[in-house]
Amino acid sequence: MKVQQGFSYHIKDDFFELVKDEYLMSNKEDGNYRPHFYAVQDKKNLDLYWMIPISSQVEKYKRIVEKKKKKFGKCNTIVIGKFAGKENAFLIQNAFPIIEKYLDHIHTIQGQPIMVHKELNKVLVRNLQDVLAMYDSGVKLMFTNVQEIRHIMEKELQDYFPIVVQVIPLSNFHVQVFFDDGKIVEYDSTNDLQGEIFKPLQDIQVFKDTCTILNDTLAWDLTGDRDASNCIDIDPFTLYELPAINDLVV
Repeated sequence: MKVQQGFSYHIKDDFFELVKDEYLMSNKEDGNYRPHFYAVQDKKNLDLYWMIPISSQVEKYKRIVEKKKKKFGKCNTIVIGKFAGKENAFLIQNAFPIIEKYLDHIHTIQGQPIMVHKELNKVLVRNLQDVLAMYDSGVKLMFTNVQEIRHIMEKELQDYFPIVVQVIPLSNFHVQVFFDDGKIVEYDSTNDLQGEIFKPLQDIQVFKDTCTILNDTLAWDLTGDRDASNCIDIDPFTLYELPAINDLVV
């Protein structure tokens, strides 16, 4: 899934099963209700996204905001702003980091993704960065155990070895590559075809017919004997670093 700034997302249950934090909002599903979270990409680790819960309990949080403003002169842990034409509370105080594999789908209304206004996005990003900076300096304005959740997510990024589970060769010498974590990329092999080892694949029919998975990655089985030591294959990390095209394929 390609995560885009300005939109909100629903999160897989797997994340909440992995991360046990009492201050994470429940991922409950009653009828059509399922919480969604505004996504902000981390400035230092671009594979991390900060998920800000969005609540419709506006009056409740307006009272909290006013109390904080009277006591501290400002409130940057809760932002009241419009989402899909209605006021909502964006709870930076309950934000947490996540990686792409735990995002289920983009939030839509009547099948259309809803984008937050650019000015509101600026406020959310600024307030989040301020609150995170204060958290890192020892002033913990966030309820969630940010440090522990970030550690879990970063460890998953370090431990993850991409495994290809499906490949679809195309007529333009590109290949759609599907990974076990749900990511989909498109590999352009036209530059490879100039190399001596790739010459047999310049025939588009050979390119398609021999395209397969060997060594858990994209490969071409020119001999037809499924010998993993005698094939042309592409480094899975090279493939995984390509931009996701999930939104174009699904």
